[in-house]
Amino acid sequence: MSRIIHEIKSDEILLRMAGRFDIPLDKKGLPKTGEMAKLCKISPQAVANWKFRKAIPWVALYRFSRTKNISFDELLTGEEPALPPDYVEAVKWKDKYHNALEKIVELREELDRHKKPWDGKERRVFNVPPPRRAG
Repeated sequence: MSRIIHEIKSDEILLRMAGRFDIPLDKKGLPKTGEMAKLCKISPQAVANWKFRKAIPWVALYRFSRTKNISFDELLTGEEPALPPDYVEAVKWKDKYHNALEKIVELREELDRHKKPWDGKERRVFNVPPPRRAG
């Protein structure tokens, strides 16, 4: 596999990167080299090289996507990847489970606020009679 992206227009990728972070454009309509270098934490010469060659190394794009919390697919295509239906369903269940746990914790805290301190004499809990002694 090639280390450089040739099939996808690098100019479009640079514009997506710049648009996401409001980087001004130069006279040619591309992001300013110095600003892009600061954003990507690389040298301005490297960005100028990308523009000249019209190619961006995969590694640079991957690092950028990870550090800036952007989908790699979004950088390449401009579109967010579609999530599989089972993933979406799992997220819904996770949210329901999390909400139920929050409610349990909330109810437990409310119960603790209203509970009388135990004095050691009371034997009934939840209206259950004390155990009978054999005999």
